[in-house]
Amino acid sequence: MVEFPSITYGNPQHEILIFLAGFPDNQICGFEPLINELKESYYCISLCLPGLETMDDDYYNRYRLWHYDFDELDDILYNTINKYIPYNSNKTFTFIIHDWGSVVGMRYQNKYPKNISKLIIVDVGIVYIPEVRYIFHFVLYQLTFAFSYFVSQLVNWYLGNVIFKIFLLILYKCRFLHPLPYDTIHRSFQDINVNMCYLYFYAYKHFLTGSFVMPDFPDCPILFMV
Repeated sequence: MVEFPSITYGNPQHEILIFLAGFPDNQICGFEPLINELKESYYCISLCLPGLETMDDDYYNRYRLWHYDFDELDDILYNTINKYIPYNSNKTFTFIIHDWGSVVGMRYQNKYPKNISKLIIVDVGIVYIPEVRYIFHFVLYQLTFAFSYFVSQLVNWYLGNVIFKIFLLILYKCRFLHPLPYDTIHRSFQDINVNMCYLYFYAYKHFLTGSFVMPDFPDCPILFMV
């Protein structure tokens, strides 16, 4: 059964924190400094999106053409969290979600709110009216990621990965792409590939077909951080 890649820290008897990192972080680097500060007092479960996990010898054997759409990720995340915290139990957790993990995590909260006591949402959404040039900037990089993924799945994986890597190198040189919430933690350039862009593809696919629906604003206590 497919699950979100995960790693745990601390004592399972302590209060539970579940972390879900977004692009391009894996289950280790996304929140590692924060978890190191908290793992003595909390049970920390660190997740990342399928396909963004730590590279290993078996990584490409797990590769699935076209990866996972949002509805599939909803079910996979439910199965993953249910393994640690059964949904019919009385256990609750604080959900710390970042970037694409915030979109997926908020969708999960909309469908399965029972066990979530609090949400901490990091680096997602526009909370001000940006200048036109900034809108163009964000749309450009997102569409390039989506296009390179489309090419990799429909035409040739290596061609799509070359397009992605060239653009990624430009972003690195311009110091645009930084992992969050700590900029000092970096995945290596070699450890990131076009497979990790699938949510950009699905977001624009649904947006262009008019089928993209943003998750409803959660009704539990929220700390929103940009």
